[in-house]
Amino acid sequence: MSGREASIRRLWLAAIFLFALAVRAVFLFGVFPNAPRLVPGLYTAVGMSFDGYDAIARQLLRGHGFRLEVGGPPTAARAPLYPLLLAGIYRVFGTGVAPVLWTHALLGAVTCALLFLAGCRTFGRSTGIAAGLLFALFPPHLWWSQYVLSETLLVTLIVATFLAVVGVVQNPTGGRAAAAGALFGLTALCNATILFLPFALLAATAAFRELRRSYLQHGLTLLLGMAVIVLPWTGRNFIDFHRVIPINWSVGLQYMKGLVMADDFVSRRGRNLGDLDDSSMVEIVRILRAHGHARGDFDGQLYEMRSSQTVGLEDDDLLKRLALERVRKEPWLAVRKFVLNLGLYWFLSNRLMVVNQVVNFGLLALALLGLAFGAWRRLEARVLLAFCLYFWLVYAWIIVSARFALQIAPFLTLLAASAIVTLARRPRGAGGAPAVAGAQNPPRA
Repeated sequence: MSGREASIRRLWLAAIFLFALAVRAVFLFGVFPNAPRLVPGLYTAVGMSFDGYDAIARQLLRGHGFRLEVGGPPTAARAPLYPLLLAGIYRVFGTGVAPVLWTHALLGAVTCALLFLAGCRTFGRSTGIAAGLLFALFPPHLWWSQYVLSETLLVTLIVATFLAVVGVVQNPTGGRAAAAGALFGLTALCNATILFLPFALLAATAAFRELRRSYLQHGLTLLLGMAVIVLPWTGRNFIDFHRVIPINWSVGLQYMKGLVMADDFVSRRGRNLGDLDDSSMVEIVRILRAHGHARGDFDGQLYEMRSSQTVGLEDDDLLKRLALERVRKEPWLAVRKFVLNLGLYWFLSNRLMVVNQVVNFGLLALALLGLAFGAWRRLEARVLLAFCLYFWLVYAWIIVSARFALQIAPFLTLLAASAIVTLARRPRGAGGAPAVAGAQNPPRA
């Protein structure tokens, strides 16, 4: 890369970061707090906490350890990284919501900057610029950043991990592989779903003879880098709970909720993911109480579960056992759930459903168009597709939620940007299929 090209790239990197930061500041501190007054019927909840992250962070801040409440037992129902981030913010800036929102704004801007770099390395600078600017304005990413929820941090880490893997693909070295592994580990400590993706990538690499020599030799280094980050937390869990829990429990809860949500969708008790989630929590409490796992009255137990979206380890074990027994008796239920979730994964929501579907299905259509234009021919783009397919299929097998598709939205944005740039470069009146964006090889890092 020439010095001039490097300077231009740095300028665009700074511009995209600042633009994305400004957009998020406007929405988080201007638009969302005032939206209910400006748009009748629109509900926003700036600073609302979900999934117990805030509760754990406050216990950490007070020196009570990683637990949900004072006097409660230690927990591993949640991955640790986001509560630790919150605890750090609270210690430095206090427990107000504004510092958290500013952190989310910065993380969102970093995500857009990383997406620009990923676009440059995968398709070329024009696609990187388009991707960074598009994601800076992507409504679902803006929407979810208003909540005290791990999604904003998670999306940043997933994009950073992808960028690190692209670095290994383009110039495989031990250092790059170790860095990619460390980022896989950090991402897993934010959301354990990604934990098995490195193994899937290595298995795919081993399937192609021409890739084995270049990449497989660095696979153990990558896994070692991930293990160095993850194993201390796994060790803590083993000491506290006397079993191997790599990141967190909740598989039983999530899988059983997925089965219940599939039942409710088929029976039309719920037609969007918000309603399905609400009805599933009611059923989960009924199941727990029917098997002797009651805590106080029904409404109190339901409120507790809805607040934290977690259950204790014994409850999770019970739900896992009951879900497996049900699937063993009726295996088609798991297949039905998987097939339903393949569709439900794609951006159905109880908030602004039509707007969500227009925005997200529009992005998906552009991404498919980018693939049709030939983006899939690049090895880096195939890695991108592997990330997308992995998250889609894993969540479809377990459970889907309105925010889960946000985790692959940056990659769809890259493909959509490649389609937009290709169409913009297509000569007017020219026939035939346009060439893929960045037809020349992107600069290697």
